[in-house]
Amino acid sequence: MGTAADQLMQVWKSREQQVISEEAVQELADVLADSPAELETSVLVGGTAATGLGLRLSYTDVEWCGNDMSKILELLKKFPPPPPEPEPYYHIAITGQSDRFSVLLSLGVLPPEAFDVIQQYAVRR
Repeated sequence: MGTAADQLMQVWKSREQQVISEEAVQELADVLADSPAELETSVLVGGTAATGLGLRLSYTDVEWCGNDMSKILELLKKFPPPPPEPEPYYHIAITGQSDRFSVLLSLGVLPPEAFDVIQQYAVRR
């Protein structure tokens, strides 16, 4: 395992591997380009060296929701988490009623407070 100093430097050096790439975000945007989904809220953590992205999308059509989720799941396979894999790296939750569905999607590492912001927005709606 190494000393605490070695472990600290390993964490520091791995930071570049944990950045969400513009390519990954662009491909996610491409998936949503023709979608009727509404972006209710988003959270980006890490600024220019983003380590986490959270989205809340809403749909009124369950088929579009399913199609988008299928494409997003395929996309997530293309951008696996960096080693060592942080837990959780991806999170998808779908909630809804008969006329509106919400999808909570996170990519990367989000602190609990960022995740809470996304959830609270939907509760107020």
